[in-house]
Amino acid sequence: MIKLKIDDVEVLREELESIYKEKEREKILIWHLELTKHICEKSKYQFSENDNILHAISKYELWLDSKCQIKELKIECEKLKKVIKKEKNILTQSILYAIYYSLSNCYKPKNALLATDYSIKVINIMYKDNKQEIINERIWQINKLRNI
Repeated sequence: MIKLKIDDVEVLREELESIYKEKEREKILIWHLELTKHICEKSKYQFSENDNILHAISKYELWLDSKCQIKELKIECEKLKKVIKKEKNILTQSILYAIYYSLSNCYKPKNALLATDYSIKVINIMYKDNKQEIINERIWQINKLRNI
């Protein structure tokens, strides 16, 4: 799997990856939706009324419920990717990448854990040099995946 170079706790990242490899695909898909919502809350990301993220999350939820086709979700994710490429703020860009990789995991599974790495990058930016926040985030990811 592809991995981002970040300040991380490698043993927790490896534990997450191990659990991830053993989980049923259906549960992983639900976990990614939870991860998306979590990083939005944790980062206090402010959505606008016409936000590409909200559209992408909505499509992902519809897709999980078999109420839209994967190509519709891909379209929303690609719109989100265009927004990311234009974004100049590194924190916002990292939040958006975490969300993008989380929501696009259904058709790009090899990139799926990049969402967790970008979540850690967000933590690195928000809580500079705070290893405990990194540990807390990885433990949240592990526990959520383990219990879903």
